[in-house]
Amino acid sequence: MLLSNFQRSLAAVVVGNLIYFALFPILPQVLHHAFSDFTAGKLHISMGKFDWGMLLDFAICTALYVLFGLLWSKKEGQGEQKTQS
Repeated sequence: MLLSNFQRSLAAVVVGNLIYFALFPILPQVLHHAFSDFTAGKLHISMGKFDWGMLLDFAICTALYVLFGLLWSKKEGQGEQKTQS
């Protein structure tokens, strides 16, 4: 089965975030996502800011994206070899 780029990206982000938030309780405080609060009149916005936690989350998702690409390209190559034989 060949995954489209979107499917591969979606799978990497969902699984990567599940891994990050499963590890969240045991991570040191410096690796937790931080949030900034902004208030403009009656509008209150809570936004994530760039920090080490976001970098770790990004690294996990990126590693999974590459891993999924390698796994599915190998499976695709094996399937083509079987059909050529």
